Order: sequence, then structure tokens, then C-alpha cells
Amino acid sequence: MKILNDHAKKQHSSDPYEFFIIDDFLDPETYSLMRKEFYSVINDIAEWQKEFGIAYSTNEVLDKPIYIYGGTSTIDSYTDVRNKFADKVTFKKFLDSLLDKGFVNNIIQPIILKKTKIWDPTEKLNFFNKLFYNNLTFSIKFSRSTPGSGIALHPDNYPKVISMLLYFGWSDGKKREGQGTQIYKKDSNFPNPIHHCYFSHKNFKLHKDVTPVENRLMGFVAGQNSWHGVDPNSCTEKADVTRDVLQINLIKHTNYKGMAKFIANCKVKIKKTLKSN
Repeated sequence: MKILNDHAKKQHSSDPYEFFIIDDFLDPETYSLMRKEFYSVINDIAEWQKEFGIAYSTNEVLDKPIYIYGGTSTIDSYTDVRNKFADKVTFKKFLDSLLDKGFVNNIIQPIILKKTKIWDPTEKLNFFNKLFYNNLTFSIKFSRSTPGSGIALHPDNYPKVISMLLYFGWSDGKKREGQGTQIYKKDSNFPNPIHHCYFSHKNFKLHKDVTPVENRLMGFVAGQNSWHGVDPNSCTEKADVTRDVLQINLIKHTNYKGMAKFIANCKVKIKKTLKSN
């Protein structure tokens, strides 16, 4: 079974930070099967967390939630999600392929990750790998946005290295322009604000609005300037639907053993001591 689409259309930009957009990302047949499997699983999830955006000017909390499952705050969300798709052949194959460095490099080109090894999150790294390689793994998150919900401006940074969003469109299958992901450029003279507290601000300029088109993958290099968000006013429809996304985060792998674990623990203790002093 072919996973990636040979006829996908990729855009790449380094302004205001390095990002890419791939339309018709997955092979059409693969995408159709994955979408069916996606909804067959997420519609049975009961342990959703609700996240409510906070407006900058008034600190008002939005009344429309975004439903979240998994992510970097969850211990080994990759394995958890993979287990949920254990009997879903196509989706499971896609998740397994993410651990293949060649597969990942094909997706993120022309972004280059030097001296990289990609690991299953359950694998423990020895001192040699910690010393000589850029060790990465994946975290996975489901995100279901309701019309009128929003994610305030924020950059993705450590432990994230590359953040990717695979859009499954809207739960009812209809096309809508709103509730996409907006890419922003921050005024160079403006100090970094508190994360997740800005929907709009005079010190930010909207660079691109990435609409949640089905089978579109949007990704970017996570860093201090990778500001993005979801404008709560971008979709005012009151329909009982959700914009559904599979978030795929390539993150730093820190599951160590032996001497590597000992050194990592020492670093943590030293940092805590310095902060307390």
C-alpha cells in the first residue's frame, strides 16, 4: 500500500520561520481509508481535555472549547495512540512509517536534520547515542476545534523540533474556509510575550492563513519565533461540527539508560539547584 502521494503539491518558505504546506499529502486511497479509521477511533474516545483560549486585550476566556487528546504533556502519546489504532491497518502503517528516517526526510524536505536518529519512544538510549546523535521521537495529539474556539498566539519550542498538522477537515465532510492555522510574524523590537495570551496584537502581523483543507499537511520548525494560532473569529458558523486535526510532533527523545540516564539526572538536579539559589 502506497502512503504518500506522488502528485502532492508542496510549498516551502523560510519567512517568517521555516514552514511547509503539502496539499494532497497522502495517496487518495490511503487518505480515504485513514479518515474512516480516524473517525471510528476518535468518536469512541471519552477522555478528552477541554482547552479554552484566552483573549489578550480583556483576558476573557472563550466559551467554545477545543477538545484535546494526547500530546507532549502525555507520557508516550505515540504508543498510546498507536494502540488505539492497533486493528486499523492503514492508520497503523502510517504511524509505524513515522519511525523511518527516510520516510520523515521525504516529508520535511528541504528541511535537513543533521546526525539524526528517530526512535520508538519506548526505546532507551545509551551514552553513545546521547553523545553523538540528535535523538528524536514522536508525540501525537488529536485536536477537535468547535466553531468559535481558538488557540491564542504561541510558538512551539522545546522539546518540539518540528510540528506538523494533518487536517481531516470538518466532521460533517463539508468544506469551510475558517478555523485554520494562522502564521504570524512578530515585531523584531517586541519582547516575547506570555504564551497563549494573544489572539491579535499590533506587534504581530498575519503572514499566512492555512485553511484546514482535507488531506493537507502543514508543518514548521519549532522555535522561539514560530508564532501561530487559531483565530476564534475565523469561523462564526454555529453548526454542531468540529475541525479535526492529527498533530504530529517530532520531539527530542530523552528516554535514557545507564550512564546517559545518570548524566541527564545530574543536569536536572544542577538546574534545580541553580534556580533555587
